[in-house]
Amino acid sequence: MKNLKLLILSLSICLLLGNLGVSGYSNVKPCQRSRCNNCHEKFLYRHVRPNIPLTTDRNAWEKYLREQNDCSRPTQSFLHPKDRERVDAVCSSSGGKRYQGNLCISQSPFTFLTVRSETGTCGVSSVRIIKSKYDVNSQQSPKSSGSPMDVYPLVC
Repeated sequence: MKNLKLLILSLSICLLLGNLGVSGYSNVKPCQRSRCNNCHEKFLYRHVRPNIPLTTDRNAWEKYLREQNDCSRPTQSFLHPKDRERVDAVCSSSGGKRYQGNLCISQSPFTFLTVRSETGTCGVSSVRIIKSKYDVNSQQSPKSSGSPMDVYPLVC
């Protein structure tokens, strides 16, 4: 009987957390702020940093990646720190549009830097300035120029 009560209590807690949007990356209202905001914070940490080099100089980026000990991803992209408020606005009904599933996308384009480097060594092979090509009036998926980061979908 004690085990049955424990099982019922466990199931009740799981159902409650699922309804609150806490399980995994779930947000019951996409493009609105979630109670569980880890994904958005992780996005900001990876892509909207305050002290990034504001240049396409490969040496500056190699130095930055080494100083940050951030050589584990071969392609990284960074938004200008001044765009932080615009990034946050994607998680609102006025600034965001549902992209797919639980992901939201900006209603206006962003310009960002894409840095390609040698995994583990931080040797930077290229730094490119890219402007996202999302047409908010289109019902189709965002247009792409071939870069994997032409579009910045966010989990809010």
